[in-house]
Amino acid sequence: MDESRDGLRGRLIARIIKESDAFEVLYRRLQDAYTRAWNQGLEGAFQGALEELRARPRESVTASDARALLSRMEASLGSKAMRSALKGPVVELVPALYGAGGQEATSSAGVDFRFGQPDKNAAQVLAQGELHWVGNSWNTHTAKLLDKALMDYFERGMTREQLAQRMREDFAGLHERGQHYWTLLADHAATKTREMGRVSGYEQAGIAQVQVRAHLDERTTAICRAMHGRIIPVSRLRGQVDDYVAAVQRRDMEAAKRSWAMHSNDAGLQGVATGDLPANTGSPPYHFRCRTITVAYQGGAPEGEVDRWRRAAQDRRQLTKEEVGQLIERAKGARWGSEEALKKHAAKHGQDMASYNQQAVDRVRKGNRDVYLASQGEEPVAVFDEPYTNKRGTPKHQVTVVSLASQRILTSHTRPVLESKTYDVQPLKQPGRGIQKWLTNLLTAMKKSSTG
Repeated sequence: MDESRDGLRGRLIARIIKESDAFEVLYRRLQDAYTRAWNQGLEGAFQGALEELRARPRESVTASDARALLSRMEASLGSKAMRSALKGPVVELVPALYGAGGQEATSSAGVDFRFGQPDKNAAQVLAQGELHWVGNSWNTHTAKLLDKALMDYFERGMTREQLAQRMREDFAGLHERGQHYWTLLADHAATKTREMGRVSGYEQAGIAQVQVRAHLDERTTAICRAMHGRIIPVSRLRGQVDDYVAAVQRRDMEAAKRSWAMHSNDAGLQGVATGDLPANTGSPPYHFRCRTITVAYQGGAPEGEVDRWRRAAQDRRQLTKEEVGQLIERAKGARWGSEEALKKHAAKHGQDMASYNQQAVDRVRKGNRDVYLASQGEEPVAVFDEPYTNKRGTPKHQVTVVSLASQRILTSHTRPVLESKTYDVQPLKQPGRGIQKWLTNLLTAMKKSSTG
């Protein structure tokens, strides 16, 4: 019986994960299951609490009453109750979400995901781990909400009738806050399970590297901006997944949390090279409600200078002095894309074309400015910066931005900060000032060597 059920489940998963919107469908099902269990549990808790009140003869609510009410509510919303309500959906949907991620990864190589025994074992462990987090909700969230409300009722000295009425009013707020919590938990379970399946899918498709792709808009978090564009070996992601699954399997949930960091900010990783990232920060999600994913990276080793600069920006790697020298030499040949573009920028900044253009070119050529590497989409850009403080004591930056791929000057102006929403990878400082003088000396030495 169990074998036939497992076989049917496997066939259903295989069929579902091939649908183009498989993840969204499965995610909505998991979210619906979580919120439905909460709604039903809360309704049961409310009715149980009213029965408890009616069963007690005392008019005034005491601390003993509050504890009895909380115990009655736990029967509907506690660890055992929520695990029991969600066991079926979790056991069914977690493997399917894992498979959906795997299929997304293999489809880029034109093959189907094979849900082998190692994947089944991992999905089973993940489902059991998710049921742990479900059960843990009573101690980490729900009991605190209810206890605070009940203690408030007790401290105000309400009668049983007053308490019943107040509970009717307040449970609407408890319902809303609980909905948010369970939606968040479902979102996190779905996205993390999907990415673990992707890792297995990448391995099956023979994909060695992936690229992190954040959804860049006004809601994008600092940590996702810090990770966006990075090229990460699949072997590194496999290590993170294995650490997480192993910790869950031995029920060491603290180790599981440590193996997959959830960040509240950028964690100072914007300037950290990809190879130096901590082991617990590789695969998304990087925070709760994370929209970032990984995609197969088909590019090989960088071939030319522009490719190397692009990869260095994506990996947040500082260039060597020699590489910075090559970057400056290329940027020195940059010009505006057209006379119309120059005219438009000059007018925007209230300058005549000749002086505006000269300032932009000089900033690239002079040796007392700072050099930064950034990217706009897949295009590496050099940012030449002259920081200064205005008469009011406010820090400012005079910048010229050059596309290294097209050798075009993109803009030249004063701004309050170097960071900009136009950058996919924010500017990373390159070896310090004086590089132009060093480059001149290097070129002179090379000429002497070639002639003598």
